[in-house]
Amino acid sequence: MFSMFAYDGIWTTFPVFDIIYIAICGVCIISSIIYYFVRNFKNNDRKILGSKRFIGLCIVAVSMVFAGLFYSVNNFYLTLLTLGIVLGFVLVYVLLVKCTEGDLKKLVSVSLVTLGVIMITQALVYYIGVENIIENISIKGITFGWAGSSAIAFMFVAIIPSTFYLAYISKKRYAFDILAVVFMLLALITNCRSMLLAVAVVMPACVIYSFIKARDKKEKLFIGLFYGIIFVILCITMFTFGRDIFLGFIGNIGFNGNGRKEVWTYYINKFIENPIFGVGYFTNNSGIAYIGSGIINRAHDFPLQTLACGGIVGALCFIPYFIQKYKLLFTKFSMYKMFMVITMVPWSIYALIDNAYLSFPKILMFIILFFACEVESDETREEWKGKITLNKKIVNKIKTDTDENVELNKKEETAK
Repeated sequence: MFSMFAYDGIWTTFPVFDIIYIAICGVCIISSIIYYFVRNFKNNDRKILGSKRFIGLCIVAVSMVFAGLFYSVNNFYLTLLTLGIVLGFVLVYVLLVKCTEGDLKKLVSVSLVTLGVIMITQALVYYIGVENIIENISIKGITFGWAGSSAIAFMFVAIIPSTFYLAYISKKRYAFDILAVVFMLLALITNCRSMLLAVAVVMPACVIYSFIKARDKKEKLFIGLFYGIIFVILCITMFTFGRDIFLGFIGNIGFNGNGRKEVWTYYINKFIENPIFGVGYFTNNSGIAYIGSGIINRAHDFPLQTLACGGIVGALCFIPYFIQKYKLLFTKFSMYKMFMVITMVPWSIYALIDNAYLSFPKILMFIILFFACEVESDETREEWKGKITLNKKIVNKIKTDTDENVELNKKEETAK
């Protein structure tokens, strides 16, 4: 559905389009959930409560519902809206637990890369309609309708590690290496400051790790030559006509421009107003929300966002979630989890100066990514499949005892 809305102007071109869009999306989403559950439900032994991440996710969900409690601007409608959204994310996680089986690393990676390819087509459609591409890049003009330049850049950068993972497990990695470079270039031309930093970390980390884990000398030679050439071309391009576009933009406003100081000051004051439960994640007063954010309170900094919107209670409720998440990430460490650690780099950078935790595509993406890590973890797999393992042990014990009895009977008959 993303590909239908490549132009932000479609919302103003068709006044009733938002109502039609919401209706279509609602029908498609509900129908998809029902079909997916009926078609893919697995009668497996995975217990929802057996997942360590589920408890942390529910604690965060409850804290978000209570966010804004005792704050005058908050009301029942906003609380109901928050409840519906957090229940939606919990439902996605439950569907993943009960409707999937086996190793999900490849499936999740392919899904993300496919999303990246769709976004490439959206970028092409967008830039075809732009008169002056250089000027558009210099002012961060790109938008897909469902996301602005910063969110677009984040998605491209976050997909890069999954692309490298597919390159590693693929017999012919060349196509995925080319895709990784395309994702990097598209992230760069969004001119998003935080993602320029993220690319400078993510891309070298993926290349170096892929080089170390290469199967043979031939693959190492290809990785070294291919990305070496790309790096040289990129440097030459950047320090010729690209310097004024990218470095000039950052030089003019720095990394805290575009009104962020004012926004941060504003939400610090909001936290002071209601420090226990915050002001809530949504508002019915557009005057207290950041320009262009609609009814969502956006502090453009995750720690401040949590304190201002959820208060001290909300911030404390995030602690178990993050402990569980990072414990999962570093328990039974593997190559896939290494690429997920690299994926966390753009998210962490983005969260400090933008809204990484209040963007639904990003939240869904990371629920799925971490679920793949959860299934991949030996500890979690044993916990979920403990009953199966126990049953197998019982069956094997019965079989062994039976075989021993048969053998003993044969010996007794022979002795007689």
